[in-house]
Amino acid sequence: MADAKFIHPPNKLRKAKVGTGRAKLDLKALQKAEKIVEKIQEEYSDWADEDLAAFEDVLGTLKSDGEEEQRAALKALYTLSLDMKGQGGSFGFRMMSEIAARLNDFVAPRDVLSKLDVDVVEAHISALHAIYRENVRDDGGKMGTALLIGLDKIVAKANARSQK
Repeated sequence: MADAKFIHPPNKLRKAKVGTGRAKLDLKALQKAEKIVEKIQEEYSDWADEDLAAFEDVLGTLKSDGEEEQRAALKALYTLSLDMKGQGGSFGFRMMSEIAARLNDFVAPRDVLSKLDVDVVEAHISALHAIYRENVRDDGGKMGTALLIGLDKIVAKANARSQK
């Protein structure tokens, strides 16, 4: 058996943390990145408007069309909710991300929706509209908590019914 040899690589992170060495923070690059994020945040309102309108279109399909159309609408709904889940929190709308995530989790295992399932989807979409319209940021405080509890209750009811 060969003798063990200990290798101690240089700790470049320590140099970056204290601001010496090559990996130090470039304030100009940071300021440039912050300006880009601010510009993207301004564009988020356009994206959110488009996504919310698309949610309404999908909801209309889920309410009125047949099973085949519903399957396609469910795929679109899944993609929309996944996008909003990722975007909302990035732009200060953490509640929108949370509601979109819950909607995404609700529709993911379903191929078709019952009437009650469509009502659950509609409640989530209405909540997204309200959060956006009222410009609710972060977790929404007590109102946000109450909203999530209400959505959880209707999801539990729909899940219990679908298991019967």
